Amino acid sequence: MAAICNKHTNAIFLDNVIVMLKNHSVSRISGNDSALPMVHAEDQEWIAKDWFPRAVATGWRVSANKLPDTYFGQLTTNQVQIEAPEPVVIKNFQYLAEARQWLESFPPL
Repeated sequence: MAAICNKHTNAIFLDNVIVMLKNHSVSRISGNDSALPMVHAEDQEWIAKDWFPRAVATGWRVSANKLPDTYFGQLTTNQVQIEAPEPVVIKNFQYLAEARQWLESFPPL
């Protein structure tokens, strides 16, 4: 996720990720959440109940993310990720290069 501060921008960005997952038959994604200040409660609920199921339906299975720089960014990102449905695996990293390296250990579907 990018530095997203409102529901409208959040939905546009994440809906574009869904399009990318579908159009490119992608099962693995990486993200740089460094600048993410926090994920608001309303957005957390939308991601868990709406976005996650649609992303899984496209074949998404693995995500590697660079941790947000802020405490509340890390806290709220973790709260969202806990809601990820099976069989999704999400792991956070201090450095984006580590995230990408870990992600490459999963074969594409």
